[in-house]
Amino acid sequence: MRSLKRVLKAVACALTALLLVVAGIGLSFWLRGPTASWPGPKVVDALPLGELPHFDRIPLIVFVLVWIVIALALGALVRRARLERLTAAALLTLGVGLVLYLIDVLSLYLVRQLSAHSALAAAAKVRAVYPPAILAGIAGALFGRPRRESGRGPLLLATLVGAVGVLGVLSAATPAEQSRLDLLHRYTPAIFPPLATAAVAAAGLVLILCARGLARRKHRAWVVAVALLGASAVFHLLKGLDLEEAMFVALVTVTLVAARHEFDRAGDPASGARALSRLVVFASANYVYGVIALAIRHIVHPHHSFSLGRALAITTRALVSLHIPASERMSEWFPLSLSFVAIAGVVAVATAWFAPWRFLAWPNGAQRVRARAVVHRWGTDALAPFTLRSDKSFFFDGVHDSFLAYRVVGGVAFVSGDPIGPPDELPGLMGAFLDFAGARDWQVALLGATDRHLSVYRGLGLRALYWGDEAVIDSASFSLEGRVIRKTRQSVHRLERAGFTAEVMWAGSVPRALAERLLEMQDAWLGDKAQRGGTMSMDELFHLRGPPNGFNEWLIVRAVEWARANGFEHLSLNFAPFARLFADAEATGMCRLRRELLLVVKSRLKLQLDNLYVFNQKFLPRWCPRYVVYQRRTHLPRISVAALAAEGYLRVGAAG
Repeated sequence: MRSLKRVLKAVACALTALLLVVAGIGLSFWLRGPTASWPGPKVVDALPLGELPHFDRIPLIVFVLVWIVIALALGALVRRARLERLTAAALLTLGVGLVLYLIDVLSLYLVRQLSAHSALAAAAKVRAVYPPAILAGIAGALFGRPRRESGRGPLLLATLVGAVGVLGVLSAATPAEQSRLDLLHRYTPAIFPPLATAAVAAAGLVLILCARGLARRKHRAWVVAVALLGASAVFHLLKGLDLEEAMFVALVTVTLVAARHEFDRAGDPASGARALSRLVVFASANYVYGVIALAIRHIVHPHHSFSLGRALAITTRALVSLHIPASERMSEWFPLSLSFVAIAGVVAVATAWFAPWRFLAWPNGAQRVRARAVVHRWGTDALAPFTLRSDKSFFFDGVHDSFLAYRVVGGVAFVSGDPIGPPDELPGLMGAFLDFAGARDWQVALLGATDRHLSVYRGLGLRALYWGDEAVIDSASFSLEGRVIRKTRQSVHRLERAGFTAEVMWAGSVPRALAERLLEMQDAWLGDKAQRGGTMSMDELFHLRGPPNGFNEWLIVRAVEWARANGFEHLSLNFAPFARLFADAEATGMCRLRRELLLVVKSRLKLQLDNLYVFNQKFLPRWCPRYVVYQRRTHLPRISVAALAAEGYLRVGAAG
């Protein structure tokens, strides 16, 4: 019964829409007589079946107003039917266009006695069909109901907008048809086509840059794109009556308006000042360049007079593609070079306006005290201490006691391990942070997440990728007895016989002289190289000349003994990236390929990979897997580059 009601409702809506379209044609016929003498351009073939001389056309203003009224009525029908925006826009655009097309086919077939094939072909060229369809689509986009966000919708729309931008640039570089220009000059000033051509090119360039912001769901990119698309449709008409381009642009505009709920992410408030400063700089650069070029021309060719006002006027005309008087004309390089400077300015301003949020948030004292208390109570993971580093920001959702620590590098918000706090609060906290980061156009990656919460992350739509293993020594069961640990035992005994001793000191109790000596050792170890890696290291191990072989092994064994004597159950040795790939002696072909690729990366970036695994294995540790948790597979390349930058192996901007 419910299905029958839906069918009847759909049929009723379709019939009502059909009657409204027919009413639009009837209203146009009724208004033709009273408005026949109105000035301005006329729309040809606006009245089907009107075959008397000039009986098939009405003034453009009347044509537009009639179909705006019909579009509003169709929009009200869509609202009543509770249709989704994009669906409503598509149905009304196609439906109204199809009805008007079929009516024109019937008119041409019956009145002009054309064959069915010829009538079908001729009706497709009747331009009066398309504006009503586009107006109806806009009404559907405006009055339709929103739907939940789609994953790929913004990317597809961004591609469409980018295509419109490319079309605009190519169209501006292509001469208009002379017959269309002649018709345009009958109704518009001669200055319009060159100005519109320059505007189409500029709008196309900005639309190409807008596409990236749209793919990131930026609301400000959507606002700019809709405004420029609407203007571009008009500019295409004013530059040479490019009806085909104008209709395509209008359809993309309708689609973008229909999907406006997809673009709800705010931009960085600070980017406005950056964009404005770039606009001022490049606008000034254009005019300074133009004035200097014209001044040099005057010096080389004194017969060309020079004044500041005239130089500014010529530069302005060249920028907007207007005709430069022959007496003032320079070589072709002048307007071309001005265009390059202007393009650079447009790119600089647009990239600043659409850029991701810069990472400027640093924790205050109260947040740090609160985070320290949570770590003290709930910080059982080895990475918990890293959340209190001075280069981390803290995220509290305002509801729970738990928090996470993060740092933004290259537009990626890196979370240090798992969030800290009661386990039952993790889903809510993580979901709130995903919204927080998404609103700022940051990708999210958890580095070093444990396997305890993988099900929670996957429930939030995240993915997990094996990253490596943490080597953990259980202090109570650790022993130097047995053949398997013989080499480590020999190293320890050799250092003992040499008279080496070790002392454990808390960081806050290290004497000043010793601290300065340690810094000297660090400088000697690093030399002129920058510190790389270590963003999640709990120790600093310097390799200086002098200590015998086995010194590191002896030092670690002494640390384990101290931990056991002081009641510490576990000692986290270090993190070995991709340890399983190097541990599996009978790896599959794909694993062996990955292993070889990692070794290539290791040699290029001087990473610690297989050698770190081999060293850790000397102590027979317990291996605890760690994961990179991320949102989409397409994010992995960016996350990889940003992670290497965070460790000091690459240099990229700190903020997106």
